[in-house]
Amino acid sequence: MKKIEGKKEKSVKTKKVNKGVVIGATVAGIAVCAVAGYFGGNALRNNKINKQALNYINMDEKVSTIYCSGKNIKLSQEAYSMIKDEGLDLVVSNDKFIERIASENVEQKFDIVLNTTSNANFEEAYDISIGNAGVKELKIRLNSNKEYFSEFIGEEFITNKVVVEDGLANIQMKDDTTVYTLAYIVPKEIVLEDVKVNKGASKDIEMGIDKKDYTFGSVELKANTDTGIEIDGFKIKGIEVGEYILTAVMPNGNKEAKVMVEPSVEKIDLDKLSVELFRNDNTTINATFTPDNAVNKALEWKSTNEGIATVDENGTITGVAEGTCEIICTTKDEPKVSATAQVEVKARPYVSQVWSGPQVTGITYVNGIMLVNKTHPIPADYAPGLDPTAYDAFLKLRADAAAAGFDIQLLSGYRSYSLQSQLYTNYCNTYGQAAADTFSARPGTSEHQTGLAMDVGWIDDAYGDTPSGQWLAANCYKYGFILRYLQGKESITGYKYEPWHIRYVGPVAEDIYRSGLCLEEYLGVLN
Repeated sequence: MKKIEGKKEKSVKTKKVNKGVVIGATVAGIAVCAVAGYFGGNALRNNKINKQALNYINMDEKVSTIYCSGKNIKLSQEAYSMIKDEGLDLVVSNDKFIERIASENVEQKFDIVLNTTSNANFEEAYDISIGNAGVKELKIRLNSNKEYFSEFIGEEFITNKVVVEDGLANIQMKDDTTVYTLAYIVPKEIVLEDVKVNKGASKDIEMGIDKKDYTFGSVELKANTDTGIEIDGFKIKGIEVGEYILTAVMPNGNKEAKVMVEPSVEKIDLDKLSVELFRNDNTTINATFTPDNAVNKALEWKSTNEGIATVDENGTITGVAEGTCEIICTTKDEPKVSATAQVEVKARPYVSQVWSGPQVTGITYVNGIMLVNKTHPIPADYAPGLDPTAYDAFLKLRADAAAAGFDIQLLSGYRSYSLQSQLYTNYCNTYGQAAADTFSARPGTSEHQTGLAMDVGWIDDAYGDTPSGQWLAANCYKYGFILRYLQGKESITGYKYEPWHIRYVGPVAEDIYRSGLCLEEYLGVLN
């Protein structure tokens, strides 16, 4: 018996069956035999197998393979039962085709029905007709020396890269389709334009053709350099800066274009590799590039945790909450180069107010800052009048606002205990006490009695949305003021949002403003 030559298979579980039992058939003096292998593994290397048989079944691959002409195949009862019981697919192989049939479609007696005819719609094309049900995989030999074919089902394009290996075209099967067309297509016309590519980057070469209009390999890209650019199919990669010639080689004529490989970023250096900041504070990281003449300097910035710190498109970082994260910048265009900075957002330390007078007995001070609210009252006889330092600061604020085009007037400043009592009583009579408590302080709990609070601009909720109100909110800290009753802090302050009510706290105003906290939060004293 002559051995069947073929590539060595990977180690698989096989089952040997008694000769002459698994399969019995004779076709023109050629015996049918079952051997170990998976589809596409061993192909018939000669046509001289004698009547003895090597009978193996590959249990790992769920496959039994027979080598024969494909005519008058007859399986023994034992072989047929094993194929059905074990769910084995049957592969029929010879020098013209390799066909895999699903277990449920294997019959005990059958012929392989497979026809190949020329297709006149293409210069070189073949129609493959399959007559057996349940064909899962098919390789077929064509009278061609091409390495690739395009595949169609009727007019439906499937692929332009059917691989021909050992002379057999590997058809891509689809559902229960029985007729496939394999064609070798050369494009009639292509467009090849000059192109720029960054050093180290890859770019697809668009030639104005769809995959259905050419077979892979019918157009080949070549360059006049072995070191300047690399070519992979229709994709090029810039290797060395310079200008090169790219040629599209085709049977019906070549085309040329210039490729300019441009310098690209190889390294990013940041002026800050480690950043510490407080909540609501910000700082900007600047980047420099090597080489300096790189063309892809545009960067994308991102934070690994936006709950801790955010970063904008200019590299400006803003602290959000305590913790650590990384800020990463990456070139937008290929090749991707990145740099990273470590960020730590810390708790803002308290800064004591520079208090101009003695602290008053019976009034709460935290870190030198007077605190007056619903749970921290002041004595009824405390009557300092409007604080002169606060008033001078307001006059500067009003002047600068006017220079910016805004008229911010003082509407209400110091109020005595008795005046606040009258106002509160009137509000209770008009709106009810529950409603009045959301916008009016009970006597002895009003900041206006301290002489440090002022109502300015326009007493209306909408004031915060006006240009004047927005300027006040963004700038009052520069003069030692804070917006006392912030939006979203109602459950802490006990009062609704008041964009007109400012409170003088002195130099600590900037820290409070940048913290994003209301005064109670900043001082750690919650109602």
